[in-house]
Amino acid sequence: MAQARNPVERERLRAIGANIRERRTARDLTLEDLAASAGVSVTYLGQTERGQRNPSILVLWRIADALDIRLDQLAATDPEERAR
Repeated sequence: MAQARNPVERERLRAIGANIRERRTARDLTLEDLAASAGVSVTYLGQTERGQRNPSILVLWRIADALDIRLDQLAATDPEERAR
């Protein structure tokens, strides 16, 4: 599993994970539901939500598609950017 190299990268991974969890729970999806829709394992998705995994851009795209949001919304750290 690729690790973030510095505090800024770790914070970005935590923000992406929090965005995924927020969107998933707002849609009443379980980890299992979203993992199946995105084509990743439950373990992988859980680690991503906790900021412990550095997912590829393709995986992030699949997660965003499964959540019916744009990729930039998933990666946004500013709450206003996430809402656009």
